[in-house]
Amino acid sequence: MKSVPVRLLLAAALFAAPALTPALAQSSPAKPAAMSTMKVKKVNINTATLAQLQTIPGVGPKIAAEIVDYRPYNNLAKFRKEIGKYVKSAQLEKMVPYITLK
Repeated sequence: MKSVPVRLLLAAALFAAPALTPALAQSSPAKPAAMSTMKVKKVNINTATLAQLQTIPGVGPKIAAEIVDYRPYNNLAKFRKEIGKYVKSAQLEKMVPYITLK
């Protein structure tokens, strides 16, 4: 007898779950839209200090020192070639939106 109310409660939960899903789906795209409108502050890797270079995501003291050692960078290809020796390509690509050469 006790299992009947439990089964009814579980059945009600299963039927109510899909009704909640559209509300969650509609609210989640708002985050990426807000993030895409944020302006990224770029760092000039040819003139930045070690501290300024470390504000780039994925750049710590060692990578910042390597960036300084290989200056000047005439183009992003040189940056990718030289710094790519020290970091994985995925990490390197995460840095690129935050750097400038001007």
